[in-house]
Amino acid sequence: MTTRTSAAIALGAALLAIGCKEQSATGESRKAPDAAVASAPHTADVRTVRVAPGLLDSGRIRTARVGRRDAAGAVRLNADVIASPEGAAEAGTLLAGRIARFEAREGDRVKRGQVLAWLDSPEAARSVADLIRARTRTETQARKVTRLEGLVASEAATQIALDEARLDLDLARADLAAARTLVGSLGLGEPPPTGTGATMLTTQLPIRSPVDGVVVERTAPLGAHVSPETHLFRLVSEGRVLVEARIPDGANVVLAPASTARVQPRSGAACTARVLGVLPQVDAPTRSRRARLAPEPGCTSLVPGAQAEVEVEVPAPSVDGGVDQLLTVPTVAIVELKTAMILFVRGNEPGTFEMRPVEAGLRLGDQIAVHAGVAEGEEVVVEGTVLLKGELMRAELGGED
Repeated sequence: MTTRTSAAIALGAALLAIGCKEQSATGESRKAPDAAVASAPHTADVRTVRVAPGLLDSGRIRTARVGRRDAAGAVRLNADVIASPEGAAEAGTLLAGRIARFEAREGDRVKRGQVLAWLDSPEAARSVADLIRARTRTETQARKVTRLEGLVASEAATQIALDEARLDLDLARADLAAARTLVGSLGLGEPPPTGTGATMLTTQLPIRSPVDGVVVERTAPLGAHVSPETHLFRLVSEGRVLVEARIPDGANVVLAPASTARVQPRSGAACTARVLGVLPQVDAPTRSRRARLAPEPGCTSLVPGAQAEVEVEVPAPSVDGGVDQLLTVPTVAIVELKTAMILFVRGNEPGTFEMRPVEAGLRLGDQIAVHAGVAEGEEVVVEGTVLLKGELMRAELGGED
């Protein structure tokens, strides 16, 4: 009895072990990735991406070695197009009111004095009424002076009364001039003289453009209540823009005042610009100096807010110049991730790549200088960066279930 029991127990244990092994094998086969790309197991370190080595053999991922070169030849600097202080303008209102209608949209070219919008403003009607009152008072006082002058001549009135009337006339004329100035500054016309009937006064106030230019921003919607502190429109005079190039700190680039450079916008034809100067400070967030350039007249492809590249020629260093060569990588190797510039460096193990943040500098043709993040001789990914970036982001989110 004891022998049979021991044999049964041994047989059950053997069957259980076989079942567990098969279940484990089945589970592993279910977990095997179907895709050719698989990221490294999710851990706290998501700087390394692991892919199938066959992707390199098939050419879906290609690498290039980091090298050094002279900062000579055509150098491209990132730049922004900004409005010139002399060419920027704002249009607003001198009185409070509500926007009744618009006459211009963003992007419209307008002339100086052209109406951009109309405001319903009761204060405009009061200003016109003040003008009418001042004009009527002046006319009445002028007739009084004329009458007193005749009475003084016939000794029916005193000179004192005439002098007082003339003083009141001068004051009335001053009030009239002030009222006309206010109505004119509001862009309203002076109403014609009327008879005894009541006149309907205008309550709509025009908002006019102060310059010839382009409307680049409209800050309030239709029907909005605006006040004298509100700027309804921003305008830029055509051709009155500046190009602000960023020179990486420490770069061997000299932009001499009055020299010329080529500006290439992201869209549109290239222009020639004259260097105004380099600001004597380094911008901390970008670690670069700012150079300002004025485009030549007729360069209509540059508009405020656009991005561009400034191309300058940097002479080759002399033999004994002692200028260090720049560490460069292909421009296509650098990608943006969460506002940071990164690249992927080939690791020691097959199919592994390490993400590294870099500090990018000058663009030298199809190469870009880097100041930190990689070393000479390392291999960086130049094709397949989008694939690796996607795997990196998936790993940061915890991987797929």
